[in-house]
Amino acid sequence: MKTILPRTVAALFATAAMAASIQVHAQSAADGSKAHPLRVLLIPADGGTESGTKADYAPVFNAITRSTGLNFDLKVGQSYGAVVEGMCNQLAEIAFFGPVSYVQAHQRGCAQLLAVGVENGQSIYYAGMFAKSNAPINKSSARPRRVAPDWQPRQ
Repeated sequence: MKTILPRTVAALFATAAMAASIQVHAQSAADGSKAHPLRVLLIPADGGTESGTKADYAPVFNAITRSTGLNFDLKVGQSYGAVVEGMCNQLAEIAFFGPVSYVQAHQRGCAQLLAVGVENGQSIYYAGMFAKSNAPINKSSARPRRVAPDWQPRQ
């Protein structure tokens, strides 16, 4: 079972703390009470199971519940795309996205950025591209480049 990085914990705390101020447009009256907890969609953990992903995040949300009184119902999406669709179909008030999933949901008007993980004063996401050794793409044809160099979140 993987552990949650300190910056992820900080981002979740900030996200959950700000959730109370979000106007809820969802079909249910999720208000953070025990009867109507805020619904949270989590992206599936790398190679993890649904129960493993929930086990990774539950301690953070339980701590937020103890300190704020807000209650949460954690669900794990079957894929990153499923979490985007869930947000866009108002199945949750809060979602934990990866960078690309967030941009997809934001461009559809389904998500606004509440918090990002910051470590050593920076919020950086690294990704890699992998190919089989006999694939038609190689190191020289896949030169480094930024995926979204001009993208800025709407204010």
